[in-house]
Amino acid sequence: MNSVVKTKTVVFFVFSLAIFLSSRTFSQQDEIQRILIEKGNIERDVATLSFRLMNPHSPELMEVMKSGIEVRFEYEVVVKRVHKNWFNVPVAKGSIVKSIHYEPLSNEYIVTQGNSSAKKFFKDLKMAAKDFFSFHDLEVRLSEVSVSGKKYEISVRAQLDDLDVVGIFKFIPFISNWFRLKTDWARIRVDAR
Repeated sequence: MNSVVKTKTVVFFVFSLAIFLSSRTFSQQDEIQRILIEKGNIERDVATLSFRLMNPHSPELMEVMKSGIEVRFEYEVVVKRVHKNWFNVPVAKGSIVKSIHYEPLSNEYIVTQGNSSAKKFFKDLKMAAKDFFSFHDLEVRLSEVSVSGKKYEISVRAQLDDLDVVGIFKFIPFISNWFRLKTDWARIRVDAR
């Protein structure tokens, strides 16, 4: 075989391997790519939202949580007033971080929401993960008092904050992409009370 054929074979093999590994990474991301909004409400100057991530229990993410590495998700919430035949006007925007990590000395998983000193402690990883991946009655302050009977759109998405990926792995695309998970926007329209 001449060197051109060998080079083409090697390039084809490397390219095929890269596509295969990338597709596996994206399929892992698809497992956690949706947010289910359970309820939304707008009353006076407060929007209230309950939601959870769909299928968050991927084996890889659960292993990271078991290992003791802190996992942080940043949730971004946007509230817009819906105008018929015009652009929707943002009336609130905010984000909140929720984190989980394992404390080996107490044999507990600790879930923290925001910068709060209030922490929740769990002995069971499944229960800790259930709390970590959901919000109940999250309040977002509006920049104006809502107009009763008008429609508003509440949107939310989640993004996995960077984990401390070790050394060279930060530069390998199909590994580092897994640690940059971001969901699509989930939306719900509600009438203000």
